[in-house]
Amino acid sequence: MTRSDSLAAALVRKLHPALKSFRGWKPPWPISDVCIRKDATGLARSGIGKGARPVTRSWRFVLVAAIVLGAWGLARPARADITQTQSIAPTDTDWNSSTTGTEPLVFQQFDPSAHPTLTLKEVDVTVTMGTKNTYSMTFISPSTISVSAIDPNTSNGVFAPTVSADTANWPLTSFIPSLHVQDPNGLLTKTETVSGGGTFPHTFDSTALGGPVNFSSTFPTAFLPSSADFSKFVGSGTISFPFLAQGTSTFLSSSGNGSGSVTTQAGVTMTVNYITAQKQIVPEPASALLLGLGAGGAFLARRWRSSRKAA
Repeated sequence: MTRSDSLAAALVRKLHPALKSFRGWKPPWPISDVCIRKDATGLARSGIGKGARPVTRSWRFVLVAAIVLGAWGLARPARADITQTQSIAPTDTDWNSSTTGTEPLVFQQFDPSAHPTLTLKEVDVTVTMGTKNTYSMTFISPSTISVSAIDPNTSNGVFAPTVSADTANWPLTSFIPSLHVQDPNGLLTKTETVSGGGTFPHTFDSTALGGPVNFSSTFPTAFLPSSADFSKFVGSGTISFPFLAQGTSTFLSSSGNGSGSVTTQAGVTMTVNYITAQKQIVPEPASALLLGLGAGGAFLARRWRSSRKAA
């Protein structure tokens, strides 16, 4: 048995698990029969099947060529992600996409010409919106002061902090994220009472009032090639996402002597992830045909030589 014989048998054993799961492939012989055997004379032989005939050079060539081609056909495209993240830092409300520091978030589109070996399979988008509410109070005389980030009587319709996509210039139709802060437990309202006998003016900062009150929410989505918005992420340019944020506040005092405020900041973080795969490389039909003819020709040539020697 030559070294190439044992190598061929080892390769068949190695590739068997992958071949077995490929389109229901099953070998026509038990894999245990791909082995090294000894004949009656004690000579080492390598073969496939119960007969385990000696492997000739032609058979070795055909076997190795078949294994290489099979492994090539079994190759799967590798996944590759292209991720971009942009943010709007927490900024005092109210703001919109024309406010300095809160301009639209801009992302590069997936450019097929810049990635000729990749195919775009999916676009994952995640938007996280958040608000931070900071309170303060100053007492001039004994009283009860209440400060809230909720105003049910506001004329502009903003009852609580809001962060949302700017729908007037938003590029997508199937995904429009928006955070409307809900406060069922009254966390956005702070109330303190200061009695007589203390030192005035008396001030409560945010820490004394329980620290800032934060709210956030994450909105994930995925766009497949069948989605109408998928094509908007493909091109050689950019795609922009504008946002806006609004806040409100109220102040109440039992005596009118004092002040209070709530400052609402809002921010946005957005991630666009292009999920791609390596394009499958398909061999040219002519190359595959030539390789097949070469393998078959080598086998037939060997058989012809063997028959001449026998004659």
